[in-house]
Amino acid sequence: MHRSRTYRMIVALPLLLAGCTDPVSMVQVGAEAFGKVVRGKQADDMSTELVGKNISAADEKLGARTDVYKEANGQRSWYLYKASADPLNMNATVVEARGDKIVNVAIIKKSGNTTLDIPRAMLLKDKTKGKTPQECTEALDMGGPVLRVKNETNGHTLQLYDAKIIKIGSQVYGVAEFGPDNRCEDFRFITVEASGNGSVF
Repeated sequence: MHRSRTYRMIVALPLLLAGCTDPVSMVQVGAEAFGKVVRGKQADDMSTELVGKNISAADEKLGARTDVYKEANGQRSWYLYKASADPLNMNATVVEARGDKIVNVAIIKKSGNTTLDIPRAMLLKDKTKGKTPQECTEALDMGGPVLRVKNETNGHTLQLYDAKIIKIGSQVYGVAEFGPDNRCEDFRFITVEASGNGSVF
């Protein structure tokens, strides 16, 4: 898929989620790529406090960043921080920014956001192992990636694909993860539920 068409899909994705009463925002999709979003007052309060401010405000409030993801050919970034009052380090706070401006905040469960379609995931994991991003796109036959982000900390790249078979209910994405050598190391599915207000934060 040509780059321009891919990024038209990113902009138009909420309109393509046929069968969903409330569209799934791309902000939510970005956060869900790193773990399962946990809704609650803590995230709402942080969002109210930080949205609209410079990303440095998140650094001051949340401390050192643990990971930074940048959108390929885009302006969005996701900054991950350790969650407060979490001695087992099971959660993380995700702050999304466009440029240097914070646009949303989420808390995720780092144990992962996966679907129960394990046999299909294992099959596609074997099918994509060791392939380049372009080769993965061709092997998966899901169309071009709707989102591509790079981890600035470890050099890994994530590509998200629309993996939903039946276009009703929650949205399902396939996530291919590439190492610094640009070869696929892992493949998994994630589920993103539509939220009541078009955003989960």
